[in-house]
Amino acid sequence: MARKMNEIEKTFYDAFKNIIRENGHRVSEIKCQQPIGLYKVDFLYLNTVIEIDGHDFHSTKEQREKDYKKSRYLQKRGYTVIRFMGTEVFLDAEKCAEEAHNIAFVIDEKVVDAWDEGYKAGVVSQVGPSMRKTIARDLIMIRVKNYDDEDSEE
Repeated sequence: MARKMNEIEKTFYDAFKNIIRENGHRVSEIKCQQPIGLYKVDFLYLNTVIEIDGHDFHSTKEQREKDYKKSRYLQKRGYTVIRFMGTEVFLDAEKCAEEAHNIAFVIDEKVVDAWDEGYKAGVVSQVGPSMRKTIARDLIMIRVKNYDDEDSEE
């Protein structure tokens, strides 16, 4: 059974729903308390995990180590992980929600662009679904590296 959202998660969720609506996207794509493999995440939106770390549960060294392990587990599976401290959300939930939205959409657009690039090159259509995400991510990394190289030449 999914646990109920605490007050700070509810505050973020309400602000995030508003940002999603303002940008013309579907609120139904926000998944709360979403199980992913071994873990349950606070929020899943597109391919982005959003975690709200409250002081009570995330202040010990042991808990931070668990958080890092969880983040690595999710990243290995292709998710982008964003963590906000509860105080950040408390002080400016709208800013946190907007930042999460912007990160999720930049990543999503890069995956779509990389997918299109791989499809045009004939790579994507010849592999199974599990490899397609890896190919898209690799194409993104190549593109980002190329952009970085171009920037360093200027």
